[in-house]
Amino acid sequence: MFQRWCKSDLKTPATGSQGETSCELAGELLIKQGRGAEAVSAYDDALIYLPGHWIARLGRARALSCLGDISAARAAYAELLTQWAHADRDLPALAEVKSGAAGVAKDGALKPCMR
Repeated sequence: MFQRWCKSDLKTPATGSQGETSCELAGELLIKQGRGAEAVSAYDDALIYLPGHWIARLGRARALSCLGDISAARAAYAELLTQWAHADRDLPALAEVKSGAAGVAKDGALKPCMR
């Protein structure tokens, strides 16, 4: 259902309070439901409409981490870290992105998607 919703919205996307597209919102909900593969797909769809959008890139990296795809998650975090090369040091997600790019989770292990 989420996939149909976000794909139907790609041509004229609605946005959330922080500028998220409906595909990004769907991706977040899918991660919370433990549906990591579908979340990756939703974020990929969002990136078709807004290439390089940081919300989609971060969500995609998180979804890949949930799936346990360490190398793809590291690559996704590294791409976002490159994009954020000149970001403010106090940017809330920057520490997560740096540790993800280095392949180090805060607790030393990748966390599975919530179920």
